[in-house]
Amino acid sequence: MKLCPDKAVPNAVPEAIPEAIPEYGTLGCALRGVCQTWCETHGYCDPFLQDGEWWAFPPSSVMPVQVKHVMGQSSQRSVKIESVTLTLFPDGSLAREINGMK
Repeated sequence: MKLCPDKAVPNAVPEAIPEAIPEYGTLGCALRGVCQTWCETHGYCDPFLQDGEWWAFPPSSVMPVQVKHVMGQSSQRSVKIESVTLTLFPDGSLAREINGMK
């Protein structure tokens, strides 16, 4: 099942199969899905893209922060788009390595 957070979408990674790589129809949907999943996991809400940067509201806050300033280096996620598998950070950047592997 291909996911796109522009529509109502459950968690990008199924709970029953944690090693499953979520599939998306487009790169834009994958970027939004990774950011949304990270936000939900860390208590942030309402992620939005402004001037090419992802922003979100921290828990109990009225001022958004740039996701790239609060995400950890281990927050990358693999996604599948068609036959290509990429590893993305929640801020939309490409990860060079996963868990120490290049």
